[in-house]
Amino acid sequence: MVLGQKVINKKLGEILIDAGKLTKEQLEQALKVQKETGKKIGELFVELGFCKEEDIIVSLATQFGYPYINLNNYDITPDVLKTIPKGLAKKYQCIPMDRIGNIISFVVSDPTNLMELKKQEQYLNCKMQFFLTTPTALNEAIKKFYEKKPETPETPDT
Repeated sequence: MVLGQKVINKKLGEILIDAGKLTKEQLEQALKVQKETGKKIGELFVELGFCKEEDIIVSLATQFGYPYINLNNYDITPDVLKTIPKGLAKKYQCIPMDRIGNIISFVVSDPTNLMELKKQEQYLNCKMQFFLTTPTALNEAIKKFYEKKPETPETPDT
């Protein structure tokens, strides 16, 4: 399988309809808006209030064959965060979650962008595996883990 290649040959809208998360009428309405705006269809489903962000990412995980993970349930160690700097995490919209031997697990919100990230394997001297999470959870994790303030020691009262 080619990285980022669909493993289920259905469009996102079809998967959401099959899952009972979207109606055909909502899909048609979103497609009309997409023609006008050029936005990604999944973003429009959320903006129009048809689906939750999690519905979209779970459907993309199904479509592309990557596991979905709720990143809010994980605490990431500082050591694995050193794998890539904050700037690259933001650029590639990813965060390293775990490292076992030479395999690093990355969490991303867009499975169509993995080729660029995968090119970093040689630089990082590792193999990468990928999990999907919502864009909101990913951005919150990048802020939470990369922008932690160092704890300052308390000064004794004098």
